[in-house]
Amino acid sequence: MTTDSQAMSYVHGVSDTPLRGDTIGQVLVDTARNYGAQEALIVPYQDVHWTYSDLYDRVEALASGFTQLGLKPGDRVGFIAK
Repeated sequence: MTTDSQAMSYVHGVSDTPLRGDTIGQVLVDTARNYGAQEALIVPYQDVHWTYSDLYDRVEALASGFTQLGLKPGDRVGFIAK
C-alpha cells in the first residue's frame, strides 16, 4: 500500500511498449531462473566470468551484508569519494 507521498512515478515516453512494473530485484530473480548458466558479466582484465546465477548469488550476499549493518528496504546509502 502506498500513500500519496509514496506514489510511484510513471513516465512512458514515446513508445507503444509499456514499462515493466517489476523491481530490479524481481527482474534479476527471473533472469537468473531463466538464464542461470548463461554469462552475465565478463571483465577480462580482472578474470571475471559470472553467470546470471553467480550474479544473483553475489547480489544476495551484498543485500545480506547491508541487512546485517542494519539497513532496511527503502533505506538509501550514499558514498563520498575522497
